[in-house]
Amino acid sequence: MATKMMKEVMEYLDGQNMHYKANEEKNVIEMGISGLDNIKSVKILLIFEENERMVGLRVYNVCDFPEDKADALYRVCSQMNHKFRWMKFYVDETDWSITAENDAIISEGTAGDELLELSARAAGIVDEAYPNFMKAIWA
Repeated sequence: MATKMMKEVMEYLDGQNMHYKANEEKNVIEMGISGLDNIKSVKILLIFEENERMVGLRVYNVCDFPEDKADALYRVCSQMNHKFRWMKFYVDETDWSITAENDAIISEGTAGDELLELSARAAGIVDEAYPNFMKAIWA
């Protein structure tokens, strides 16, 4: 069952005419952001915790890469983590892809606005970082 904060965010997104998918059993909202410069679109997952205050923002599969490029991608993740304070990048060794994540504390009454801002910021950061990952993959 959806948390109170998840319901609040869905109401906010509805009011902003944002398209999203909600999985109320898992407390997850998925939305896409497109119109970026370097990547076609970014799929953002908002994962609501039962405590009603914390939300995980995830961008899975920023890019996939062959295992033999892992060392180079670890270095790029470190560089991007230094460059961007709002997102953390890591190598997911289960499928050799890059994931970007952020965790947030949200407040009742402003959660929708906060998460929409964080989602837009996340999409922009992933878009800006993307060419660095591609350069390492194709080098």
